[in-house]
Amino acid sequence: MKLIILTIILVVFVATLNAQVRDDHVEETAHRHHLGFAGGGVYVLKEKVFAAGVNLHYNYLFHIKNLNLGTGLGFEAILDRHTHYAANINFTYLPIHALSITAAPGLVFTENETAFSVHFETDYAFELDKIHLGPTIEVAVAKEDIHLMLGLHLGFDL
Repeated sequence: MKLIILTIILVVFVATLNAQVRDDHVEETAHRHHLGFAGGGVYVLKEKVFAAGVNLHYNYLFHIKNLNLGTGLGFEAILDRHTHYAANINFTYLPIHALSITAAPGLVFTENETAFSVHFETDYAFELDKIHLGPTIEVAVAKEDIHLMLGLHLGFDL
């Protein structure tokens, strides 16, 4: 639990610093439709195991006053002996163009149950024209599951 709290504090701290370093106004979102894929290593706290994880998401990005925001859908799979899937509604904030912070409530589906879950994810994107590539960190909390993912995000402007 301490690791989750420290991760969330670190994400908020980095986002705040990055937003302050930038001296111009938040830009109008250059792309509206974003399709992203993330893959990486997942640590499942309760089971104390490592597994592979994949995440697919679509976000519609929009601009309100000085805020770049997004909303969309996300799907996740943790691929281990107890495979589980999650479906989420994404709410994204971009304090700077390259950094996105997402909170995503949804449902997690396991062999035995369906439960409410919340995912928190942050991505930093290095842009190559309409392709984004960079690190991603995710923390997910559900009734019977807490996991952390560190991986690589690949996104496309549509």
